[in-house]
Amino acid sequence: MRIRRQGAFITGTALALIAAQNPAAAQQTAATQADDGALEDIVITAERVESSSQRSALAITAVEGDALDRAGVTKVTDLVKLVPGLEIASAGTLTQVYVRGVGANAASSYAEGAVAVNLDQAYIARPTAIGGAFFDLDRVEIVKGPQGTLYGRNATGGAMNIVTRKPVLGEFGLEGLVEVGNYDAVKLNAAINVPLSDVSAARIAGQYVKHDGYLSDGYNDDDSLSLRGHVLFEPSDRFSLLVSSDYYRQKGMGQSWAIYSQRNDWIGPSDPRSQALFSAAALGRYGPALGSQIPVPQNNGYVDNDTFDIRATLTWDLDFADLTIVPDYRRSTVDTIFYPNGVLGAIKDVAKQRSLEVRLSDKRDNLTWVVGGYYFHETQDTFYSYTQGLFNQEVYGDLDSKNFALFGQATYSLTPDFRVTGGARYTKENKGQLGTVFCSALFCPLPGVRVPFDGDLSFDNISWKVGAEFDVAPQSMAYASVSRGYKGGGFSPIVAPNTFGSEKLTAYVIGIKNRFLDNRLQVNLEGFYWDYIGQQVGFLSSGQIAPGQVGNVFVTENIGKSTIKGFDLDVAVQASSTIRLGARIGYLDATADDFVYTPASVPASACDISGAPPRVNVDCSGRDLPRSPKWSGTLTYDQTIPLGNEAELLINIGSRFSSSYSSSIFYLPQHRQGSYTRTDMSLTYVAPENRWSLGAFVNNIEDKAVVTMAGTFSLMRVDYVNLQPPRTYGLRATINF
Repeated sequence: MRIRRQGAFITGTALALIAAQNPAAAQQTAATQADDGALEDIVITAERVESSSQRSALAITAVEGDALDRAGVTKVTDLVKLVPGLEIASAGTLTQVYVRGVGANAASSYAEGAVAVNLDQAYIARPTAIGGAFFDLDRVEIVKGPQGTLYGRNATGGAMNIVTRKPVLGEFGLEGLVEVGNYDAVKLNAAINVPLSDVSAARIAGQYVKHDGYLSDGYNDDDSLSLRGHVLFEPSDRFSLLVSSDYYRQKGMGQSWAIYSQRNDWIGPSDPRSQALFSAAALGRYGPALGSQIPVPQNNGYVDNDTFDIRATLTWDLDFADLTIVPDYRRSTVDTIFYPNGVLGAIKDVAKQRSLEVRLSDKRDNLTWVVGGYYFHETQDTFYSYTQGLFNQEVYGDLDSKNFALFGQATYSLTPDFRVTGGARYTKENKGQLGTVFCSALFCPLPGVRVPFDGDLSFDNISWKVGAEFDVAPQSMAYASVSRGYKGGGFSPIVAPNTFGSEKLTAYVIGIKNRFLDNRLQVNLEGFYWDYIGQQVGFLSSGQIAPGQVGNVFVTENIGKSTIKGFDLDVAVQASSTIRLGARIGYLDATADDFVYTPASVPASACDISGAPPRVNVDCSGRDLPRSPKWSGTLTYDQTIPLGNEAELLINIGSRFSSSYSSSIFYLPQHRQGSYTRTDMSLTYVAPENRWSLGAFVNNIEDKAVVTMAGTFSLMRVDYVNLQPPRTYGLRATINF
């Protein structure tokens, strides 16, 4: 009842403000709302056509490039400080993105996300390939809810669109940034825009980031280089061709885990204190004979990853419609040694993806539509091993995925104030795998023999969306929709049975977007109810990797059904021409109605356990989904203080808060992250005409150790966690010519 009263109060207040709107002032469109002291809209392309964020019937958070720079966003995990309901974790070579409790508990290189990540309209398949994209950006769009119609598979929970800055015709520009901070941090950014002719231009940008490890033994460091180039050819306002390429290289020791009991001291896995804990656990569980054969974590971990991408975007006005063609080729390579759970792991992975999207779209007075086709092909060669003394294993695997889709969506105005939307997407997907698995001599019936595994899968699916929009007032739009998202099934890299099925999510949404007080107050509210069926869950299982063979293996299973409901509130206030306030608040009730998975051995879990190896039933039904805090939000304060001669002093304060949540599917008390607040602050002097700036910043003022992932190493029952960065601070300088 408390939640209902809060929702009623918010809705009632919004309706009162709607009734008080000034129709004359409201005739000004969002695109021209640039008056001093008024909120401005961000132009987005989340629905494959340009529109205002305030005129899109979506729960979308769009953050412009300047705001990303002020917030110190240099990697995907930094986005959580700006978007409630978004949880992102990175460990080893894996990145896990969750929206409103929906994501992929990625446990192997085979894993695919449930939130589609796109760079300049091109889909990024591998979680390892997201790194290096977060520099020289125009904006980032986070769309909440299934986007199966326009984005296709792997958009069950939503989509993330990373939009880079493009060349500008006829202008020469040079931008640079230098940042230094604790942990010997250095960040260098540079971008140059060069006109090549009257109808062509190029933009080249780069970023270098380096800092020491956040953990005591040097892990969780960064040593990365990112490069990007664009060439734009635009002979007329009817035709343009943009060719782009990205390169990303990551080195260093890489991401690793901290022992749960030592997380607040940021103690890494190879620290002598951690080694002593692992040794004691191994000896206590297996005795001197076997326990002494299990090696403790060392500080020899490394990453040597790189990603190369080349893509193009062709747009052509054909009078009756705009033609858009987006071909893309991406190659990502992973070479790493790390300690994912205290045990030495090695991964070598090469993934190549090719995709092509062709769209026709048009936007007229009463009809906006888009139709298109999509083709995707990925090949992946993977090797991973675990060195655990007498528990060693190796897996070699080749994965081949092909995807074809046809889609369309249209919005039609039945009256000047009322519109209806409908869309659908047909997807055909084929997957095949071939590989071998090898385990230690201690447990192999045939020591040293590699056991083959293979498999073929095929999926068909139709995703869809229906909705309606109504202009309650000139600057207030109400909307409702029902949509379905889809994520195909796949393989676990073990012998049969080694497959899992597809997952589907149906979302029921109602919302309203408002501007009041001459565009100085924005209040957006959305309520949602999601039915989640066949949710895919990945976990590390200690058990059979082949008939009669025992080892650690990453497995994915379908767990049943979940119900997710809640609301998002987004408020922005332009208090004066120099002060802007913001509050984004999310309430989430994500319940796993039917949550049963079957590891091959008995895990450390707070859930109900039955059965015996090699098939153990773990029943977590009735619990909240992992990484689903009931309450989360962000509060922001931005002030510009004029100093004379057109110089300015900028004050930026942002704080993220979250209630408690479980960070693993084991639901152990030590895996639960308590409620927390993390606050960032920056103070920047900006010279006249923004020629240069100098500022200071501090992130995570509270120095709070926040758990993003957790697990228990089943062989030794040692709890480990992945952490967000500790307190960081430094100086930042920029130049602009």
